[in-house]
Amino acid sequence: MTSHPSLHVHTFGRGPARLVALHGWAGTHAAFRRVAENLPDGVGLVAPDMPGHGRSPRLDPWTREEMVATLASSLEPHIEQPMTLIGNCSGSLVALMLAMARPDLVERLILIEPFAFMPWYFKIFLTPGAGRLFYATAFENPLGRWIVDQTAGARNGDEGDLADSFGELDPQVPLLNLRLLNTMGRPEDYASLSLPIDLVYGDRTFAAVRESVAVWQEVWPDAEVHRLTDAGHLLVLERPEEVVRILAPGVAPRRAPIAALEPGAVLGVVPSS
Repeated sequence: MTSHPSLHVHTFGRGPARLVALHGWAGTHAAFRRVAENLPDGVGLVAPDMPGHGRSPRLDPWTREEMVATLASSLEPHIEQPMTLIGNCSGSLVALMLAMARPDLVERLILIEPFAFMPWYFKIFLTPGAGRLFYATAFENPLGRWIVDQTAGARNGDEGDLADSFGELDPQVPLLNLRLLNTMGRPEDYASLSLPIDLVYGDRTFAAVRESVAVWQEVWPDAEVHRLTDAGHLLVLERPEEVVRILAPGVAPRRAPIAALEPGAVLGVVPSS
């Protein structure tokens, strides 16, 4: 039997763990802390550190097949199957990969701020030769990260600098993820998914996300679409109570105090379009 890396998996709450959340580019499981703090008693949420992030090892090889197999083997001991699978930003795309490959594990998909295509500001990092330089300029030095923060259009007050977590990552990890996500194929390739799907986005998010939600609506005409007004890209930080109402419909969220997030908790940042 082929062995796969064991990811760090964090369980929030004490209830049955049927909510599983995948963070995005440069995040950790702590990105979902505010969501978890607003879950009612008796509802558990499981969130791994994705490969190469937080306390989790890298994949070898860094392929779609290895990503899916590693996630499945790491999550299965922690969850009650089947699960509601939540993906945030680029984590939504990994959630789609897992749902397609292991439909036995997933009964519902919730895609928060999902992309349906690779925006130009991701593609430049994949340009042969120059892409590595572009990435280093944007994320591997304090000035570059400050410029990204200023142009991202998603500053969140006391959340701190959104690009800080890139300075703490192995610089190869985001690039490996981008190359992996670039192999996802067309949105229509996921039309065969036959399970409840929710699409969640903020009305002040990036144009590419708004366009992507429209694309996914064409792929899944029966999907539930949740447009959060006056909200940006980081919904799990900005609007945790509203996110909880979508995760657990009919259950009132608990009003939790705002807690500080550990370094590297926020999700990936992209320039505004």
